Amino acid sequence: MALLHFADLFEAIADEFCDAPALVHGVAEPGSRTTGSNVRRYSWGEYEVAASKFANFLSDLDIGVDQKVGLFLHNSPEYLIAQFGAFKQRCVPININYRYQARELAYLIDNADLDVVVFHASLSDQIAAVQLLPAAKRVKAWVRVDDRSGRSTSEVVGVLSWNDILASQIAAPRVERSEDDRYFLYTGGTTGMPKGVVFRMGDFVSRMFTAYTYRGWVPPTSAHDVIVQSRLHADAGDRRVSLVACPLMHGTGMWLGAFYAHLCGGTTLTMSSRGFDADELWSVAQAERADAITIVGDSFAVPMLRALDTAAETGNPYDLSSLRIIQSSGVMLSAETQTGLLRHCDVRIVDSMGSTEGGMARRIATRATPIETATFELIPGTKLVSDDGRVVQTGSGDAGRVAASAVVPLEYFKDPEKSASTFVVIDGVRHAMAGDYATLDAAGRLVLLGRGSNCINTAGEKVFPEEVEESLKRHPEVVDCLVVGVEDEGKFGQQVAAVVCLATGSVLHTDELKQHVHADLAGYKVPRLIKIVTYIERSAAGKADYVWARSLF
Repeated sequence: MALLHFADLFEAIADEFCDAPALVHGVAEPGSRTTGSNVRRYSWGEYEVAASKFANFLSDLDIGVDQKVGLFLHNSPEYLIAQFGAFKQRCVPININYRYQARELAYLIDNADLDVVVFHASLSDQIAAVQLLPAAKRVKAWVRVDDRSGRSTSEVVGVLSWNDILASQIAAPRVERSEDDRYFLYTGGTTGMPKGVVFRMGDFVSRMFTAYTYRGWVPPTSAHDVIVQSRLHADAGDRRVSLVACPLMHGTGMWLGAFYAHLCGGTTLTMSSRGFDADELWSVAQAERADAITIVGDSFAVPMLRALDTAAETGNPYDLSSLRIIQSSGVMLSAETQTGLLRHCDVRIVDSMGSTEGGMARRIATRATPIETATFELIPGTKLVSDDGRVVQTGSGDAGRVAASAVVPLEYFKDPEKSASTFVVIDGVRHAMAGDYATLDAAGRLVLLGRGSNCINTAGEKVFPEEVEESLKRHPEVVDCLVVGVEDEGKFGQQVAAVVCLATGSVLHTDELKQHVHADLAGYKVPRLIKIVTYIERSAAGKADYVWARSLF
């Protein structure tokens, strides 16, 4: 029977649900509220065959166990097919941020030991530039995926066509695999070069079974359970249809969006537009009867709420009766935004606090449940550890680093020093301590303060940017903001500084913003410097670009 290995499980699901939809990719026709003629659909059987052909291509290149396949792609069926094909061949698919330029791309090719790079034609300039650098010499194959960009790839040396590969290959035979195979996710965080977080395949797959909990299903303990439960619920008309609004290249999109749907035998929806369009999201959700949407915090949720408000005001609301859950992770999802979304759709909003290194805490909001920003229920096994090594007690008021023990990675790839400081043993149990700081309130709930690496030291006091950002966002005219520490040659060491984007037409003065924060927080946390900007620079996944924000000062 199938192992706890993505390839084995996906193959078993494809055998059981051959004709059921696995992948749907497309954008709604403008103004139509129905999916357009350019929508691409793959059944589970078609998905498995395409992945098998790519696996056979890798086999022809003698690329196999533990060798790396880079995915330099936007959200698309090809992303998921290439990943599945790599799993089949016991390779390690490597996510690559499609915003990377040549220097960053060369670093990742070298650091991850990439043997194959699959890329969208629209990213050809970056590929051509990196091919001039020494790191590119190790790559055995460059595979181009056409994306209707009209982009020529003539300057890319030795390029192979994805379509030609699938047209010429036969399906690879299935091979014996191991739960000890490795799974990687590269994470860039907010600073520094990307680092590969390495998991044991069997452990990581078991972690993904939390998908069942969110649906009210019984979490499986074996591959056999996956098939039995998926069939049981499919026959009852309960199949997961998951719309991934954020990039697949990041953990939130791939794990909460694609993997959660796949492991329930369900359907993964992706949108073809390269920029986030909230009306497109709601149109696809309505047309495809999505029951789950995956996003990254307020950077997605705020425009989503705005689109719902506008649709309701114009007398043309979206039909969201199929929607059951909105999942978010990675960036703050404010209480005000959640309350607004719940006005329009009766769903559960699951806001997970975690990082690539491990899940820490979560909260579930419904119309009947009060919502508090940055307050979470601990996942079993999570604790806080103070800087002097003490386990923080409930209600003590002490801050500590969050230590998660649910499924702890094996290591950071090629970084034993960072691995040793992050993956630590506490009371005989391995934990991951990625750097998030929090306190525990009297009820034992985790109150997030922020990432320690971004902590601001002003006149000896610690200020966590996320706490100040949360306060600023509570002002009705603040659309988005980032808070950073900037060097102060005077007595403070650092000053708290804020970059703020206001609502269109707002004439709010910075002094009013300072007064607003001061009503919420201690005086030393009030931004001394505030810059008003027309937009906030964030990654495609909505994560903060604190380097950019600091550069404005």
